[in-house]
Amino acid sequence: MNPTQRAAHAQQILTNPVFKESFDMLDRAYKDAIMQSKPEQIELREHLYRSARALTDVKSALTACVETGKIEKITAAKKEKARK
Repeated sequence: MNPTQRAAHAQQILTNPVFKESFDMLDRAYKDAIMQSKPEQIELREHLYRSARALTDVKSALTACVETGKIEKITAAKKEKARK
């Protein structure tokens, strides 16, 4: 799969209503659980924090795929124009 195809797939995921809803639900749940934890529940907060970071990392990776695809598309268009 080339970068442009990967970008299209990543964009479909990022704009999918079920993905958005699930992402927001998990993000909110992790943050709420952190805020509701007791002061002595350090390990629980650390685990929740790592989970929230992993969730954000997934979204960042998909966004990076989209951006890479855009750059690839622009680069390919410039190369094509230079050939003409």
